[in-house]
Amino acid sequence: MTQTERVLDYMRRAGSITTWEAVVDLGIASLSRRICDLHELGIATEKETVQTTNRFGAKTHYTKYSLLDRTAAPEQRKENPQPPVPPPVEAKRKECPVAPGEQIPLI
Repeated sequence: MTQTERVLDYMRRAGSITTWEAVVDLGIASLSRRICDLHELGIATEKETVQTTNRFGAKTHYTKYSLLDRTAAPEQRKENPQPPVPPPVEAKRKECPVAPGEQIPLI
């Protein structure tokens, strides 16, 4: 199961996911990248910024992601979610200003 599939499964079961939950429960450090992967697969999500107070009494916030359609199945994905790969660019080789065996002048 891929990380993206784990995130989707977690969101279906729990209803939402935060970065902390992704790290602790799924071992995924970059939840935002996995959410982007879901979007590229045609799976819609919503994000909510939650305001809270941390253990030191300071105000803070975090993002909670949830599925817009919790029943979204992998079969509903776009056929080709990856953008086309551009052709390679040929590198132009620069001529070395110093001949082999010649010393490079110090400035």
